[in-house]
Amino acid sequence: MFACTIFAFSAVGLIRKVPLLKSALITIAMICLLRGLIAVPTFVTSSGLDTWQIVASTVWLYVGICFSAGSIEQYNLDKSVA
Repeated sequence: MFACTIFAFSAVGLIRKVPLLKSALITIAMICLLRGLIAVPTFVTSSGLDTWQIVASTVWLYVGICFSAGSIEQYNLDKSVA
């Protein structure tokens, strides 16, 4: 999570640009989105609902959406500067 924080702060401009920023943002977004979507089969199966799994997956999905939005914004920013 510390590495995710470094890349997020770098994308926002709070710290200097780090190498592989766009690639890292996209990778982090995809991992978070996948983790967030893992709970979907839990809703479908009859094994029961685990409250912790639902909460954790919701948080991961939200973080993945935020990183995706940040990746798109970073791409558009770099595109407009060049």
